[in-house]
Amino acid sequence: MRDLEAAKRFLAAAKAAAATDRVDFVPTEKNRQALQRLGWLPGRVWELVPGLKAADLYQGPELDRRGDPEPFFMFRVGTGAEGEYYLKLKLRTSSPECLVCVSFHPPEHRW
Repeated sequence: MRDLEAAKRFLAAAKAAAATDRVDFVPTEKNRQALQRLGWLPGRVWELVPGLKAADLYQGPELDRRGDPEPFFMFRVGTGAEGEYYLKLKLRTSSPECLVCVSFHPPEHRW
């Protein structure tokens, strides 16, 4: 599913959270490998958020398979010469409220 209007609303809240440093990065092995490949620290991911547009939406809103109540949105992002990655984000509404990077890595399938 791809809901561009929902993505616009999500991005407004996501950008506000990122701008005030209300962020959390889930340190999965796949996420760590992607960061290592790029030579990035986790904080660098948040630099991608201000440039996101609804048109970058790949998938969402979707419910997380772990049963979390907050939906996620998956965006295609360019990282320069390294190519495209996808960035899976959600807004955590429980305390502390923040923008969560659930996943960040190269595509596993051809888009």
